[in-house]
Amino acid sequence: MANSAVVAAFRAENVASSLLNLQLLRVEGSLMRLLQLQSDQAPPTLSQLGQLWLQLVASTRPSIAEFVEQLCHSLIKGEIQSAEKLVAVLDQALAEVGRSGQEFGSGEPSLLHTLIIAIHTDKGPSRERNEDACYPPVAHNRGI
Repeated sequence: MANSAVVAAFRAENVASSLLNLQLLRVEGSLMRLLQLQSDQAPPTLSQLGQLWLQLVASTRPSIAEFVEQLCHSLIKGEIQSAEKLVAVLDQALAEVGRSGQEFGSGEPSLLHTLIIAIHTDKGPSRERNEDACYPPVAHNRGI
């Protein structure tokens, strides 16, 4: 799963708390942008994720608000103790939406979205006399 790989990479670099700071997150249509990275004071917890999501319940679609609120409380109370369990709960909810073709918990049509994660890096300066570019000479390349 691509998004768990991003979270794992953020944890490895000790910047995962950046994903829990609403001041650093921006939503532009179907894109989520992170303005900058912040160093972790302590590794973020699932309880903190639940507290963050609970702040967003008021702006959640009414058809899923109850589910999201229950999920937040489960995270805060420690009933969900691993990211894998959280992903399983979310996958189950998405599967229910997919099976019914309806919005979660309602009769409204479902609006499913695709999540695409893009990361931009800079390869840095390039040089004309790069070692990799000069060996072996082009004239000596042979196919096998």
